[in-house]
Amino acid sequence: MREGKIARRLFKYFRNKKNMSQTEFAKYLGVSQTVISFVESGKRPASGKLIKKLSEKENLTAAELVREMYLEN
Repeated sequence: MREGKIARRLFKYFRNKKNMSQTEFAKYLGVSQTVISFVESGKRPASGKLIKKLSEKENLTAAELVREMYLEN
């Protein structure tokens, strides 16, 4: 369950950092807006593939994504 909360916060953090709507962020990651909405609301867990897409776009490892999120908050 904790992983789900971290993923929700992670995607919302990076979306807000880029000042993007869910639709814009979804396009940035190559997924639908519904996927982002479901992940951020906790209705769906973030898949490893989705986390990998975010880490590749940000040029960070998954651990570095989480570290940045926690250091900024």
